[in-house]
Amino acid sequence: MPRLVIDKDLPAPVMAGWTSYLAPLEARQAAQLRFAFVRMDTVERAIRASSCGRAQAAGDAALVRLQEQQRLAFKPDARNQPKLELPQEYEKGRCLQRPFLVPEFIGRRA
Repeated sequence: MPRLVIDKDLPAPVMAGWTSYLAPLEARQAAQLRFAFVRMDTVERAIRASSCGRAQAAGDAALVRLQEQQRLAFKPDARNQPKLELPQEYEKGRCLQRPFLVPEFIGRRA
């Protein structure tokens, strides 16, 4: 997830824009985690319900069903992608003296 450097000089409109950007990202991640959590044992149940000779095919079929369910549940749509929107004066850089948004690279040290 992207991160915001919280600073005492952070303008309120920047924080408001960040919050409205981050909320849908967090909601989408939570939905994907719920999807996976609820279906964690799907493949195992399919394998246990089949004979030894059909276990691989049953597991594979369960995976295909899960992939299709996931595809239908989380269709990408550019119109619904969260966008970071700031007031016009911030976008043009007239009010920001320094950047507040900093990319964070996990596992990489400066």
